[in-house]
Amino acid sequence: MNSLLRFLIAFSFCAGWEGLICKSHSETNSNQPVAFSVRLHNDAVGDQDDLCFWANGKDPSESRVFVSDKKANSLFVYSLDGHLTQKIEVAKPGNIDIRRRVVLGGEASQMQPTDVVAVNVRADGWKVRVFSVNAVTYQLEPIDAGGFATRPNYGSCLAYDSKSQKLSYIATSESSGVTQYEISRLIDGRLACMEINHWDLGKCEGIVADDETGKVYVAVEQEGIWELTIDAVNQKVPELVIALGKNGLAGDLEGLTLATLEDTSRVLIVSSQGLDKFFVFDRQSPWNCRGSFQIDGVTETDGIDLIQSNEIPHFPGGIFGCHTSQLGHPITLASWKSILVKLEHLKSDAFR
Repeated sequence: MNSLLRFLIAFSFCAGWEGLICKSHSETNSNQPVAFSVRLHNDAVGDQDDLCFWANGKDPSESRVFVSDKKANSLFVYSLDGHLTQKIEVAKPGNIDIRRRVVLGGEASQMQPTDVVAVNVRADGWKVRVFSVNAVTYQLEPIDAGGFATRPNYGSCLAYDSKSQKLSYIATSESSGVTQYEISRLIDGRLACMEINHWDLGKCEGIVADDETGKVYVAVEQEGIWELTIDAVNQKVPELVIALGKNGLAGDLEGLTLATLEDTSRVLIVSSQGLDKFFVFDRQSPWNCRGSFQIDGVTETDGIDLIQSNEIPHFPGGIFGCHTSQLGHPITLASWKSILVKLEHLKSDAFR
C-alpha cells in the first residue's frame, strides 16, 4: 500500500483537519496496526518530528504535549484533545525532553521544584534552549536568557539525579559524538551550562535516559543501540547492546523511549524508520525482543514518547506518541493498553 493511500485511509477517520482529532476505530486482529486516538496538527506545521509529555498531577485531563518542529521553527503545545494552546518561535529546534520537579539550586527562594523542558537548536550556532512549565497556565516559559552554546548537536535528552540534584543535558550529533552537559543555577539566579563528558559514537539522533539507573541509550542510526553510563563515579565503556538485525531490527534507528511493564520488566521502545515499526526490547542482557507494533497511518517515524498512567481519560494505561512522515506530519497519539494487546508475548490484561 503506498503512502498516499495509507494517509487517505487514516484521514477518513478524522472529522476535520483543524486539530486533526480522530477517534479510535475498532480493534481488529493482532496482525493489524494499532488504532490511533488523536492526531495533533495546526496550520503552521512544517514537520513535527519530536515530542514529550507533561503530566498534570492535579488534573490529568489537562496534561500537555510539547512538540518540536524544525521546519516551522517553532515549538507547539497541545492539549490532549488536539487543541493548540501555545506556539513559541525557536530556530530549527531538534529533540525535546522534560524532567519533572527539578531543583536547580541557587538561593533558598530559587530552590522550588521546577518542571524543566529542553530542546537542542541547530541554527545560528548550535545551542540548547531551556524552559519551565507554568503550573497555572500550563505554558512554556524561557528560563535560559536565549540559550547556551553547545558542540554541534542533532538530538538530545535530559537526565536528572534527584539525590545529587544534578540536571544533565545530553546531545547527540551527526559526526562529533555524544556530549553531556550539566545545567545548574548560579547564586545570582542565572542558569549555567557546562560540558562534563563526551563519547565518540557514529551518526545518532535518538537518545533517552533512565534516571533510576544512570544509563543512557543512544540510537546510532546504522549500528544499533548503545548504552552509556552518565554516573561519574560508576563510569563504564560504552557498549553496543542491540545491534541492527536483532529480531529483524532495521535502520534508520530514530526515536527511543522507556516503559515499565506490569511484571516490573523494564523495556526500551525503538523506532525503526525504514520498517515503519516500533520494536520493544528488554533493558538488560540478553536484551530479548518482546515484539513489535505499528500505528495506523504512521510511517517513517522519528521521535517517540510514552507517558504511563491509569488516570488520563480516554487513554487506558497511558499515551504513546509518535511522529509520522504522512502528509501534514501530525503527531499521532494511541493508548498504551491498545499497544500492549498487540505485542507478542505480552498479556492483554496488563493494566486491568
